[in-house]
Amino acid sequence: MKLKIRRALSFGGTWIPILALVLSFYSGCSLDAPHDNPLDPLSPKFENAGTIQGRVLSLGSSGIANAVVSFTTSGIAAITDNNGNFSAEHVSAGTMLITVTKDGFLPDSISLQLAAGQTTSLEIHLDALPQISGQQIITKKTDQWWPGPTYSAVVTANITDPDGQTDFDTAFVTVDSLQFGMTYSNSDKNFQTTILADSLPTGNLQWLIGKTLTVFAKDKERALTQGNDFYVSRIIEATAIPTSPTTQDTVRDSLYFQWNPPSLTFPYTFTINLYMLNSGTPLWTESNIVPAPPFAFTFPGFTTLQPGSYYWTVAVIDEFGNSARSKEASFIVP
Repeated sequence: MKLKIRRALSFGGTWIPILALVLSFYSGCSLDAPHDNPLDPLSPKFENAGTIQGRVLSLGSSGIANAVVSFTTSGIAAITDNNGNFSAEHVSAGTMLITVTKDGFLPDSISLQLAAGQTTSLEIHLDALPQISGQQIITKKTDQWWPGPTYSAVVTANITDPDGQTDFDTAFVTVDSLQFGMTYSNSDKNFQTTILADSLPTGNLQWLIGKTLTVFAKDKERALTQGNDFYVSRIIEATAIPTSPTTQDTVRDSLYFQWNPPSLTFPYTFTINLYMLNSGTPLWTESNIVPAPPFAFTFPGFTTLQPGSYYWTVAVIDEFGNSARSKEASFIVP
């Protein structure tokens, strides 16, 4: 290189062109150097994207597996692992909407500003929807001397909330345009309501035949769950007729219930209830009595009965739990 420079000088050249050539050479080398900083927008390694990681949890702070976390700016999504963790790289920078969905949970979304090269951590809590199962309606006909037969239907459903029963708010059942509130029964461990015939448009339980019933449950975050539709299976009209003891018969030594069965074409059993007069609570109950002759049953605890007035009833109950109860049959234990 030095020889070439001297040769240029010996031909009468000046120092200025040669220095300019040398400076131009080194200057060109500097302009062509690569940009290695990935945060530099002029670098070929620059990516206008960032990383989002985090965890999806229930309101009770348990990790939710297989939740879908979607990022609107990138058209990509992440799936949470068994502990609810997720991570997504190469998410386009900028303002975005992050949506989280999971079956059985109320969807949720948040807005986020993500800068290029930034890693952002999130914690997202989803509200679990109330769960409804075992919903059914059972009809009841209760025959009585006064004021006559009454009809009702009891709707029951098993309703739970994965976030805990303290998160539960209300439950109700709808039929046509009617709505009936449901309350929790500690004895039966379910939610229920009783629909009386006179609360229906026709004043008759037959109005329910063919109608769709649906149970709804709502939690305190106003997440609403709708159960599967269900229907009335049967209304039993025919009842058994007690024949002995009845009409204030005096009973001594033993108590032998006898009755005439109804004429029915579907499977059913009998249930006998024994009451003290003026008491609505049975002293004794015998259920699942097979409908076969002689249509009679011996009360096993006669010696325990105190002197007084009693009555008994016999009910027909089908395989769905629908029932038709007889009129009261009274007797006296002296």
